[in-house]
Parts: sequence; C-alpha cells; structure tokens
Amino acid sequence: MTRLAQFGLALALLGAGSAWAQRQPIFVSCRGSDPLGARFAAALRRELERSSVYELALAPEVPKQGILFHLSIATVCMSDKCEEPARRVVADVKVETLGIGAWPLPDEWYWKSFLVGRGGLDRAAKRLLRDIGARWCRMSQYSSPSAMAQCPKEVLPDVLSLYFWGRY
Repeated sequence: MTRLAQFGLALALLGAGSAWAQRQPIFVSCRGSDPLGARFAAALRRELERSSVYELALAPEVPKQGILFHLSIATVCMSDKCEEPARRVVADVKVETLGIGAWPLPDEWYWKSFLVGRGGLDRAAKRLLRDIGARWCRMSQYSSPSAMAQCPKEVLPDVLSLYFWGRY
C-alpha cells in the first residue's frame, strides 16, 4: 500500500508541476502614430516571446481555461516635430484581465505612464514586465499577507500617485 501511495503522490506532484509551468498569455495592442512607440511595442513583444512566465497571444481570444491579460499601450510624442524620429515618448500602459473560464469579464488592474527613450527600449520592456508581475503577485496574494510579503516590489510609480503629488 505504501508504494501505491508514493506513486499517487508522484503523479499528483507531476500534474501540479505541469499546471504550474504554463505561461500566462498576454495580448499587446498599441495606439499612437509615432515610430518610437511602435518600436517599444515591438520590444515588449520580443520580451514576451523570450519570457518563461508570459506567452505572447497573437489575438485577443478568451481562453477556455484560465485568463488572458490585455496590455494596451498608448504613446505620445515628446518632441515639437513629431514627424522626425522622437528621442522620447510617453507610454501609457493599462492591463486588464479578460475571461475567467469562458466569460469575457474585463477587469483593469494596472495603469502606469512613463518615459521611454530611444536607447532603452529593451530595458524599458523588461522593467515593465517585472512591474506587471509584481502587481499581479500582490493582487493574487491579497488575502494572505504573509504570501503578499514574498512578492517583488513594483519599480514604476503609479499614475495616480504622481498626479496626486503634482509630479504628473
């Protein structure tokens, strides 16, 4: 009987491991007419393709099981002459959750704005994904303060806190 129990435990752990290894799908949409914003969205898509945590979704289809993150980027040129390649853009990023099971229930839970420079697109994309992961960890562990303490800290300031303190 002990071998049967050990076999059952091993199967349970393998099943839990395969469910744990699934990557979270994210669909990225970008609005803005500046080329630097489009290059930032492309850098973000590249980071999602390399990620072991996230998976780039090519269409905003609600999965049959689990959820889909919709990451919406709006960029604004920071130059007087936006026809020329801008040195910096403001990226306004919002993330909402779509689909709990098969129900499309949008729930916006992330909103931040920050400057993106021409030379740091890949670094900004990595930082953004780390920040989104930190917020999701905090939101998913909300009911357990001890588990929430294990979540990484967010690195980008909140839009509302900047607005409130007059820095926006």
